[in-house]
Amino acid sequence: MNERQEKIQQSLEFLAAQYPDPKVNSNKSVGGSTGQHERLHNIDYIRAGLKNSVFQWLIYEKCTFENVALTGSRFRSVIFQETSLIGNSFAHCDFFDVEFNGSGCKPFEANNFSLCNFESSRFSNIQLVSSGMLNSLFHNCSFNNTVFRSSTLEGTSFINCHMTVCDLGSVNVEFANFSKTVLDGVRFPFYQFPYVIGAADYIAASDSTVTLRAGEKILPISEYKLQLDNLILYFWDKHEYFPICNLYIAKGMVQEAKNALLDGISDALAGHDFRMIQYFCQLALHHDILDEFTRYRIVQDVDRFLQAKEIPESRLNSYMSHVGKIRTLLRSGASNSISLHFNIKTNVFRDDPEGVEYVNKLFYNINQALAHADGQNGFQVMAANYCPYEIVVEVLSAVGSVASIASLIWMTIDAVQGRRNQERQQVEVDIDTYRGYVDAKIDCLRADLQRLQGQYSQRRFSKYIDEVTQQLKTDLEELYSKDIMIFKVKNNPPPKGQ
Repeated sequence: MNERQEKIQQSLEFLAAQYPDPKVNSNKSVGGSTGQHERLHNIDYIRAGLKNSVFQWLIYEKCTFENVALTGSRFRSVIFQETSLIGNSFAHCDFFDVEFNGSGCKPFEANNFSLCNFESSRFSNIQLVSSGMLNSLFHNCSFNNTVFRSSTLEGTSFINCHMTVCDLGSVNVEFANFSKTVLDGVRFPFYQFPYVIGAADYIAASDSTVTLRAGEKILPISEYKLQLDNLILYFWDKHEYFPICNLYIAKGMVQEAKNALLDGISDALAGHDFRMIQYFCQLALHHDILDEFTRYRIVQDVDRFLQAKEIPESRLNSYMSHVGKIRTLLRSGASNSISLHFNIKTNVFRDDPEGVEYVNKLFYNINQALAHADGQNGFQVMAANYCPYEIVVEVLSAVGSVASIASLIWMTIDAVQGRRNQERQQVEVDIDTYRGYVDAKIDCLRADLQRLQGQYSQRRFSKYIDEVTQQLKTDLEELYSKDIMIFKVKNNPPPKGQ
């Protein structure tokens, strides 16, 4: 044992002797890795601290988990059989190949399953009462005879799942996603169903067995369809654009759905409600109702939030929590365009008047050049107020115009730069190589497309265009991931302290 290990051991012994707490036992490992399940009977975990623990190859039979801290734990190949789960914190846990069988035991009550991942897990004969499953993920999971009561499933995704005879009629299902999930005899709340991502698919399906609960009344999906117009007016009265969009999609009125969605995003932008913007984007992606240019403009509008002089801390927190997801959603999907990203770094500091003037001129000229450029479908130029300054340029461009847009930006930099110094020359060697690659790649693809156009069916030809477009996008994203360094003519040293 080395000196550090001895000190650790001494500290552990001291704390255990002076401040004993038998309920604290984090980072515990339970079960083995032999592939053989170990049975545990009549074991009680009550008010125990088991966060960040690992449970694997276990069968809990007639056990009790009550008010246990299990945050961040991992469960693999675990079976909960006739085991009581009450008041436990499972937030941020991972469950793989886990079975929850509630036969013969009390309802699972007041458990927090928020922000959890469930993979290939099974739920049967369970009542989940007063529990939270906020923003969790269920993938390849099955639910049989499962009742959810007084709980929340907001933002939770059910992907490739199978739900049979399940009651969700008295829970919050707003913005839950049931993509590619079989719903066989599943019940939803009447007024919340249009908030479900994927609800329009089940409303439109001719063989849907979904039912709706309105108070004590249970009605089939066929009756629900007859009330779509009334429901749209109901939500118009409340200015609730998300369900309006969903119901229009169910009626096949795509343009009306798009208008409602854009109205909702506009309203959310005005209120800096980035959570709602994220959910609108999820709905738009699910039904592919926004063109690429519109998606790009939404990203620009969201980013303008940061340009405000004073941003309340709560709003900034909301922005940071959701902006990454918003960007990912809006930039997903097939496209014949590519988003070019240039991060132009300078050696200009705030206390350098000559340099600040140079950055401002470059910022203005790039804006002007892109505003009149052919082939761009949208652009954004932002000056990052770092020390030294950076200019971030994003351009949505048709694939065939990538080379010309990139050249235009460089020509603008050259015009402002006036002359090149040694550092810029070194960087430009690489950039010229990239330019040559891009030009050659585009020429090759253009020749391929012209040659194959008369040989393929329209369907096969369209598929080929999608394939080469995606490949070109992948190549270019790799090329343009390199930062561009530019320097003003005279390199002033940074002020002291910076």
